[in-house]
Amino acid sequence: MRKLKLAICEDEEKEYQNFLTLLEKSGVENEVDYFCDGSDLLKQFYQGKYDLIFMDIYMNQMNGVETVSKIREIDEHVPIAFTTTSKDHFADGFRLRVNRYLEKPLQQSDFNETLQMAQEALKLRPHITVKSEGKDVELMESDIAFVEQSRHHLFINMTGSKKVKTLGKLDDFEKHLPHPPFYRCHKSYLVNLTQVASLDKENRMFVMKEGDYVYIRRASIYEAARVLKQFLFSNVRD
Repeated sequence: MRKLKLAICEDEEKEYQNFLTLLEKSGVENEVDYFCDGSDLLKQFYQGKYDLIFMDIYMNQMNGVETVSKIREIDEHVPIAFTTTSKDHFADGFRLRVNRYLEKPLQQSDFNETLQMAQEALKLRPHITVKSEGKDVELMESDIAFVEQSRHHLFINMTGSKKVKTLGKLDDFEKHLPHPPFYRCHKSYLVNLTQVASLDKENRMFVMKEGDYVYIRRASIYEAARVLKQFLFSNVRD
């Protein structure tokens, strides 16, 4: 299983350092992004980016409740733990489907239990296995941003700028993935619509959330616009 991708939203440096100590003692492999305000987190957040978010409730600008409300409009399933000195927001936590409510000072046992909860949720997310450099590599479907065919190889571009090379045909690979969110936009490209930031019609390409570009066949530009709009509308509606 890959490292847990964590976001810590906390406006006090001392508390953030405490998080790092707890993480080190937990022994759980992780990648951490730190935000000192909810608005900073929202600027970079997209569906599937994190496996767990630790959210302080009381912050100077955008508080935790408001931030989680907006997160849930984008991602209904990402595990979230409120961290606070107060018990006043249990009702908000229930309404926003917050998974854990941790009181400060954080205890190692409660912290470890929360990490374990996120790991269990991660195991349940759909995976696909490919052979790369002679080894079986397990890839999480939601981490695949787009796939490119080049001659006899596939280049699987993952979130976080990781790229996996494997022998194969895009025609065969896409049969193992759900449609949507995956969409065949070009004979050489398969894109994950959850990772698309915008559509550039003039240059016939999807602009990805991490800055890459995915080409769209000339004949499919209007279909691509329709498919993306329908996908985004369906997510908002659901």
